Amino acid sequence: RAATFLASLLLGAVLAAAVSTWAGVGESWTVLRRIGLGGCAQYAGFCFLILVLQGVGWWILLRGDGQRAGFPLVLEGMLVGHALSYVTPSAFLGGEPARAWLVARRLEVPMRRTFATVLLHKFQELSGFLFFLVLGIAVVAATKAGALSPWVTAGLAAFCLAATAFFVAF
Repeated sequence: RAATFLASLLLGAVLAAAVSTWAGVGESWTVLRRIGLGGCAQYAGFCFLILVLQGVGWWILLRGDGQRAGFPLVLEGMLVGHALSYVTPSAFLGGEPARAWLVARRLEVPMRRTFATVLLHKFQELSGFLFFLVLGIAVVAATKAGALSPWVTAGLAAFCLAATAFFVAF
């Protein structure tokens, strides 16, 4: 297991180096220097937080279906799914069967049962994206029209935080 993990890290480093070379090493280093170590750490932290929050959402769906997956297994499935999604032509959908297969195999449940939770999870994710997209468009339009006072803007920000908490909790 440790050897597989280390091999995966090595493969990831090689692929990152290959992409960086293809995109231009000089340009990549320039961007990294401009962002700085703190910016890179913040970005990595936010990416990890998003992964964990998405994992919590899928874990809740699995538990609701009676599939007793531990949270580390859910995160492993999420990582496998995201990794494959990034390298397949259908962005954000290519790794979903792999994460369902991994969890179904480990839990010894039918694949279609686990895949149903993956599809529901993707639907919830899309619903959240669409909700915040529409809300963002409305806020930008109202701001451009001069219709938002600072208090209304603060209220909308509080509403967005509450809606995010709702999407995470349910």
